Amino acid sequence: MATPALYFNALAIALGSFQYGHHIGELNSPQKVITSCDPSVIDWQVEPVRAYGNGISDSAREKLLASAGPPSVTGGVPGGLPMCIPMTDSEWSVLVAFLTVGGLLGSLFIGGRMADRFGRRRAMMANNVFLLLGSIVMGQAGAYGPMVFGRFLIGIGCGNFTVIVPLYLAEISPPDLRGTLGTMNQLGIVVGILFSQVLGLYLSTSTGWRVILLAGAALSVLQLLMLPFCVESPRYMALQPGGLYMARRALQTLRGRSDVNGEIRDWTRQDDRAALAEEEGFVGPAGSRGGGGGGEEATNTDPLLPRTPPSHAPSNGGGQTTVGGSRLEDDDEGLQDAGQPQPKVFDAINTPASVGVSVIEFVTWPRYRRPLGILTLVQLSQQLSGINGVMFYSTAIMSTILPTSGAMITVYISMVNVAMTLIAAYLMDRAGRRTLLLVSSSAMGVSSAVLAMSLNYELPMLSAVAIIAFVASFAIGLGPVPFLIIPEVVDTHAVGSASSYALSVNWTTNFIVSVLFLQLKNWLGGSVFFLFAFFLAGITYGTYHVVPETKGKTTDEVIRSWQNSDGF
Repeated sequence: MATPALYFNALAIALGSFQYGHHIGELNSPQKVITSCDPSVIDWQVEPVRAYGNGISDSAREKLLASAGPPSVTGGVPGGLPMCIPMTDSEWSVLVAFLTVGGLLGSLFIGGRMADRFGRRRAMMANNVFLLLGSIVMGQAGAYGPMVFGRFLIGIGCGNFTVIVPLYLAEISPPDLRGTLGTMNQLGIVVGILFSQVLGLYLSTSTGWRVILLAGAALSVLQLLMLPFCVESPRYMALQPGGLYMARRALQTLRGRSDVNGEIRDWTRQDDRAALAEEEGFVGPAGSRGGGGGGEEATNTDPLLPRTPPSHAPSNGGGQTTVGGSRLEDDDEGLQDAGQPQPKVFDAINTPASVGVSVIEFVTWPRYRRPLGILTLVQLSQQLSGINGVMFYSTAIMSTILPTSGAMITVYISMVNVAMTLIAAYLMDRAGRRTLLLVSSSAMGVSSAVLAMSLNYELPMLSAVAIIAFVASFAIGLGPVPFLIIPEVVDTHAVGSASSYALSVNWTTNFIVSVLFLQLKNWLGGSVFFLFAFFLAGITYGTYHVVPETKGKTTDEVIRSWQNSDGF
């Protein structure tokens, strides 16, 4: 059931994705005004004249223009900052790509650890420090080095968000809204891109471009103000010793009702079955069976600890349990039976065994071979589709074919992106994830081929239509599904490590594409999009044969559907 509390929490969480989207697009429109100090390219000299208004004589105006030296030396921005920072195309590509360098570091080494150590909410609050500092450093930069360093800090924050935001949204979502609320991650990204493009439309001047960069700091502050009013993830709290009572309270707030024991029971049944599968059927790297066979004593690295009641939740009888010193009323059957040992509902979620799979184990254990293949495919697919090449450089591409309308068409592209993501949110729990992926990748492949031909034959209007169709096709499937599907194909024990692995693949591929795209475009011209069309054909084929449909299924049901399969 949707409640105001649920939507407020989802909105505050998705503001992290909004920041990521803003930072994807913030350098797009102002590229030329930032990098070029040549007055024949950018009319930077008009800025000091505007400061005096129009009520000055022509001779005074000419003196002002004549006295203005190169903007990178004389300034013109409050604080004496330069109005431009000269860069070559290669240097600009490196600057753009450093978002992905930081993103890889954050997603692989920092984001998951922060979320598990401090909780989802506090991890997001701490993460805003990276984005706040990075935005300030870039907005106040006077040279190339600080720009790159600020972009790197922002990348770390964005990488952390790509791990934490989808996980947090999935853990607060009721089963019937999991697809819709999960799409808010991608919706936040595309609305953030649109926000940055609109700012770029009006602020791509020799002084205004710094405002675009500093806007990221304001967004960080806004999220820091909203997060204290959010609840911690109930599923995260349930994994902590003695945390079930607080998890229940948080879930009651999100659902707007007191009876949430049925949902808690569903979590733990899934966790128990996943853990038992590890205990009874998992074959480890050395070929030995894991778990508690042969009467061996379990350790903290075993899939399950012995089934004994946790000391923090002793049985009181009478259908009540004390958790952390508080009484938890079990008004649904099955959470606690009087006079019986602690059941699995407490056992599975309160033992250290519940948090037990590292990234290395996820990548190497045969048990995770199928989800590993699925996540690798969908994350590679998102970036090898060429979407970030278009989003990073759409203004530059469109300005070459429509010099007077390039920036405005970029805004239209972002508006289409938002609209189609909203449609994807509606369709996600109706058409299904796999269906939307297939439609998305095949339509993108056709659009990419049309774009290549229209650029090569200099057909500007067809190029604009092809780019819009390309972005719209991405938004309906390859945009939201790769993030949404992670917790749907991986059990709770490994979802954090799986997220870190998946997002590291995403960021690595993102880095490669963003570094090489401009060079490939200069070398191949419009034919670079034939390359992406080829990739998209392979993506469609792979999706058809590898990716399962997860619509309307629990993670447990998805995993069991392939457990007895000998195929990939």
